[in-house]
Amino acid sequence: MIAPEPLEAIRQEHESFLTQLEALAVEAIASNDWSEVQDHITFNAPQVEASTKSLSRSGADLSQTTNKTIIKD
Repeated sequence: MIAPEPLEAIRQEHESFLTQLEALAVEAIASNDWSEVQDHITFNAPQVEASTKSLSRSGADLSQTTNKTIIKD
């Protein structure tokens, strides 16, 4: 489990993104339309590498959990 300190630092660094994401998620739950949430994440999400540098030193390297699908003919 990741210690709360690095996570809190990430929360503070990306507070405006997360606040808007939460507002959009509440609207999406009410309307069952998640397109604005998806757009917000797609176009405004912070770069993962920058946010996880401190976490990767604690053994929480997210790159290890990335799945890649290779389609062969």
